[in-house]
Amino acid sequence: MKRSIVALSAAVCLFFGSNAFALTVEEEIALLKEDMAKMKAADQGGSISDALGLAIEAGGTFILQGVNKANDGSDEGRIDGSFTFDLGFGKEFNNGGMVFMHIEGGAGQGLNGTYEDPTDLDNQLPYVGTYSPLNGDAGSSDNLLEITELWYEQPLFSDKLTVTFGKLNPTGYFDENALANDETTQFLASMFINNTAIAIPDNNIGLRVTYSPAEFLDLTYAYFNQNDDLANVDTNGFNAIQATFKVSDSGNYRVMYWGSNIDAVDFKNAERANSYGIAFSFDQALNENIGLFARYGYQNPEVYEISSAWSFGAQFNGGMWSRSSDVLGVAVGQNMVSGDWADAEGAKDDSETQAELYYSFGLNDNIALSPILQYVSKPAGGNAIDDNDIFTFGLRTQISF
Repeated sequence: MKRSIVALSAAVCLFFGSNAFALTVEEEIALLKEDMAKMKAADQGGSISDALGLAIEAGGTFILQGVNKANDGSDEGRIDGSFTFDLGFGKEFNNGGMVFMHIEGGAGQGLNGTYEDPTDLDNQLPYVGTYSPLNGDAGSSDNLLEITELWYEQPLFSDKLTVTFGKLNPTGYFDENALANDETTQFLASMFINNTAIAIPDNNIGLRVTYSPAEFLDLTYAYFNQNDDLANVDTNGFNAIQATFKVSDSGNYRVMYWGSNIDAVDFKNAERANSYGIAFSFDQALNENIGLFARYGYQNPEVYEISSAWSFGAQFNGGMWSRSSDVLGVAVGQNMVSGDWADAEGAKDDSETQAELYYSFGLNDNIALSPILQYVSKPAGGNAIDDNDIFTFGLRTQISF
């Protein structure tokens, strides 16, 4: 599960009763700092967190999802569940630096679960067989706590330069999107959280540097390690650069290039090939109630099964129908199969199409309920065990405190 600090934005957003679109990383950090400033100004010292100057945000997400027919050869429907929780601690220092720790846990794979291949009991096959999971929140921690982020950030040169190092979430700094980046409050399918055609690594040791020469422009470079044992940190890395163009407070336009040092072999000749790609991510508020987003990504089709992916959608604030705490979202996208991979494997190269509709009911400042409908055509590009179109229905409960 690729989750950024933005995953905690739901907790912050509901805690402060905000009706705005989902937060970017920069906005999330700004709110944490604002929270700390309020504690310092109050100077109450009435709790441990106040005494230590810590901002604490927490949330839990509970999801039930059902599918009409699982692509596992049985043609049977199923209902699966999952839950996760997030706990974040932030502290700002007198020099403007900030430390942040994000703890996650949970249980259940939801519709991302697998079953034993009846012809090979050592082989696990996915129930629904899509290229990107339909539950982007489900993880595999089995109720164990995990520190998914622990980093220090320092602004320099009058905030023109920002340096962050530690255990980072790459999706917190690349491929962000204000309308489609948070599986706990926005779209649930993974392809609408981050672009499928970016071989971005999981949270790991890394370094991020952002230079902001003007208010409308951020230039970011980062390097992330790609293995869990931290071996060969200097050579086993993921490099990325991104330019973010900010249109006042109404929109963000991001262009990204990435390259990976991981050894890759091309499908046709079994020879070493380069791992690289480009991506675009746009979000634009048309007014205070309507916003649009779009993503596109391309990666080397010689080494990746998915050669490109795109998605497009809209978000509508409930203020349009006198429900200011509600949000409606709709999105559609495609994962496109590499022709090189299909030729090498003798597989189909159809595009997998996914669509999602969610409605978030804000019951109060701390609880939101979201019915979610999803549709998938040509799962895995027509290469699932059964070539069934997939319809899912789900209910997500988000509790923030």
